[in-house]
Amino acid sequence: MSERKKLEAAVDAFAVAMKARLLSKLKQGWSGWDDPHQRAGIADRLLKNASQARERGDEKSLVDVANLAMMLWMWKRRAGR
Repeated sequence: MSERKKLEAAVDAFAVAMKARLLSKLKQGWSGWDDPHQRAGIADRLLKNASQARERGDEKSLVDVANLAMMLWMWKRRAGR
């Protein structure tokens, strides 16, 4: 398999895990990721989850880090428009 195909497959698989985790959190009542008042808290949670992932090897925390990074990325994109 080519390097490109391996990268595409990895991103696709990770995106599936990210979406599943986001939907699970939504069902638990988590919302407001796009609320401007939540931005600092999102950045704090990203750092906390990254630390937990490093310390424990926690797969859910790794996916949470990616989702929180996506949220911050969306903020940056909106600010650039």
